[in-house]
Amino acid sequence: MDPDVLPRPTLAQDMRALEANPRLPADAQGPVFREPWQAQAFAMTLALHAKGVFAWGEWATMLGETIKAAQAAGLQIKINTVALKGVNEDEITSRV
Repeated sequence: MDPDVLPRPTLAQDMRALEANPRLPADAQGPVFREPWQAQAFAMTLALHAKGVFAWGEWATMLGETIKAAQAAGLQIKINTVALKGVNEDEITSRV
């Protein structure tokens, strides 16, 4: 196997990621995404995490710093979120 090619995460890896991030939309077969690129980005993130490239906390910190830097540069940021009954409906007002 080419060490520069990341393997597709297994369903078990997807499910562990869901357990670590319970607010991700999912069904019984794993994460659910609106667009194919979202699933691909998530798969790359899982694969990099599985290879030990970063810890989840490091990823979250970097994502937050990148969003702040983009906003400081005048870029508009759009973050999609999903409202799930019984999970995060109490956060809807603060996200609008």
